[in-house]
Amino acid sequence: MRLTRRDALHALVMGGGIGVGAAAYADRGATDNASAEKETGFSTDQLQTVVAIAEVVYPTEVTGIPEFVEQYVTGLRSEKQADLLPVIDAFSSHIRDVHDRPFWELSIPNRNVALQELGVDRMSPDPTGTLPERVRYHLINQLLYGLFTVPKGSELVGIENPVGYPGGYQSYQTEPDATE
Repeated sequence: MRLTRRDALHALVMGGGIGVGAAAYADRGATDNASAEKETGFSTDQLQTVVAIAEVVYPTEVTGIPEFVEQYVTGLRSEKQADLLPVIDAFSSHIRDVHDRPFWELSIPNRNVALQELGVDRMSPDPTGTLPERVRYHLINQLLYGLFTVPKGSELVGIENPVGYPGGYQSYQTEPDATE
């Protein structure tokens, strides 16, 4: 299943999280670290880190992760981005201290191990808690929310019509077949 920038825009619109620069970034993109940060508020390193996390937590059937994730996180409301950026930086700093390289340079299995070593798989999400709790809340849960807010992603867990998409209400109102 291939995700696109358009899917990310749908997730932002349906999730109520769209920021001012989302549409502009979708059309132009960013080519280097300085222009990326100027256009989106995220450095290239920060975007690569978030994409690398998504490559671990998204199901293996999902493709097009970089385009989807970059569009999704750069399109979030500025308040959400302001919460996200310091968590990315703290996470990146921790990973560099432990593994002597950026998170996105680790292999996917080693990224998974790094996340488990941090404890994000065992922590309850807390926006103001410890680093693992904040990573779980601001990064992992936000990425999963973006994925499962679009029909392509929600189909992976058996939801045909996520909230806000046509047919959702009607599909729940149909009468069961009388012959069953």
